[in-house]
Amino acid sequence: MSNKGFSLIELMVTLSIAAVLVAAAAPAMKSMVENNARPSEANRLLGALRYARGEAIKRRLTVTLKTNGSSKSWTEGWEIYTNTLFDADCDITDERGYTAYSDTCTNQRLRSDAETSPSIRITGDTTTTTYISFDKNGMLLPKPPTTTAAATAKFVVCNHSVDSEGILISIVRTGRASTKEVISGNCAP
Repeated sequence: MSNKGFSLIELMVTLSIAAVLVAAAAPAMKSMVENNARPSEANRLLGALRYARGEAIKRRLTVTLKTNGSSKSWTEGWEIYTNTLFDADCDITDERGYTAYSDTCTNQRLRSDAETSPSIRITGDTTTTTYISFDKNGMLLPKPPTTTAAATAKFVVCNHSVDSEGILISIVRTGRASTKEVISGNCAP
């Protein structure tokens, strides 16, 4: 009589070997997931910036990408609006006292993105603290009270656990965005 199948001892040895291999691979897998989260989130933000600029040109309107949530943090996600930024009938001020977008004006929400991965931190420079706007020609709009847009606006996307590496997203005055790997040391743009 021939036995087909595995004995209990053979099965236990196989499962033990598999468990050791999984335990050995887990730290490398965690590192791989964290390393892939940074470029993924940078590409998601870059896509939102390009979408906002494209909609501004297409609609011939000001379009604003703003932080989502109460903490005004880019890691909480973002929303894209058409708006009448800096118009007299849009009297709302941001945390620095500058006139900004308003939900009560003629804004139309175009898109909303959820919060980023918990392992990611996104930091904007002074030009991009809570929002960034493009005019009808796709150019960066200046932040009040200035009348000239900064030469560039910047974001840095970093892992919480690895502060020395990041992805810099630069938006030049003409509205074009690009990325590059940076070693920032403190995840600052």
